[in-house]
Amino acid sequence: MIKDPKILIIDDEHVIRIGCKQALQPEGFFVDFAENAIIGFAKLHEANYDLVLIDIMMPQIRGTNLIESIRKFDPNVVIIVITGYATPELMAEVLQKGAFDYLAKPFTPDELRHAVKKGLERRDIILKKNVKEIEI
Repeated sequence: MIKDPKILIIDDEHVIRIGCKQALQPEGFFVDFAENAIIGFAKLHEANYDLVLIDIMMPQIRGTNLIESIRKFDPNVVIIVITGYATPELMAEVLQKGAFDYLAKPFTPDELRHAVKKGLERRDIILKKNVKEIEI
């Protein structure tokens, strides 16, 4: 498992950012957050995050566009979408654009922790695969 996982929460709702942080920090995760996509993308350039939680409906830049930008910048980061608009069409779109998973708001702290742990397991597999490819 990844040592000291770093998680970035990008959501325009203060309550969601704080609630996610309170649910994840006791698990030993470093949690940072951004209130919009522009600040979130800038933070991705400043630090190496293992997992990003992204809201879809935010001002300025829609979360689906942010997913594409993140994928181009760092194809190995795991993205989980958190949204109150979890239609089947939208969820198919975010998964097609490169999100690992999604959570429909409102979600419980246990649901969040479970999704994040699954995402970090995926990140661990990606990193181990990349190391093996470099060794070959």
